[in-house]
Amino acid sequence: MSTRYDESIYSGYYITRRRFLPDEIVTLKDDKILYMDEDLILTHWASLTPKKKFSGGISAYYPKENWKISMHYRNDGTIFHWYCDMMESHVHEDKHIETVDMLLDVIMEDGQVLVVDSDELAEVLEDKKITQEFAVSALKSMDKLLRKIYAGEFDEIAAPVNEAYRELVLPNIKKEAI
Repeated sequence: MSTRYDESIYSGYYITRRRFLPDEIVTLKDDKILYMDEDLILTHWASLTPKKKFSGGISAYYPKENWKISMHYRNDGTIFHWYCDMMESHVHEDKHIETVDMLLDVIMEDGQVLVVDSDELAEVLEDKKITQEFAVSALKSMDKLLRKIYAGEFDEIAAPVNEAYRELVLPNIKKEAI
């Protein structure tokens, strides 16, 4: 493990994720916090449920932007895709990091940029499970992210994730290849 990412600094912290579809709050027990300040929460995790296409990832939460930018990688460590959740993040004094899925997502894979789950946002808004203010915030966050992607600025946003990937995942790939 890299000396730069000392998980012991964040001992006792835990992350929960609030979702509306399905309506649940889940503790992300396998998420390891690598770094945290007021602008960034960086985590490394294994998939909560087994997936054929990817096994884990590294995520950068940007609380001020309502973004969670994740690199999903396969069992062999190769990158599968980038998954960008619109996600509220709040760090509480009791070491609880509360995240709220804002339903809208952007997937970047094979040179394509896909916006997904807008139907879910519409559904929970119609069912009055969220406020109009919440929906507007999600839309504005997604718009800001898409503008950065289309302006060629995604690498800047993804830099903390890429750096952690180079330090934590790539060395393991090289060891297994030998």
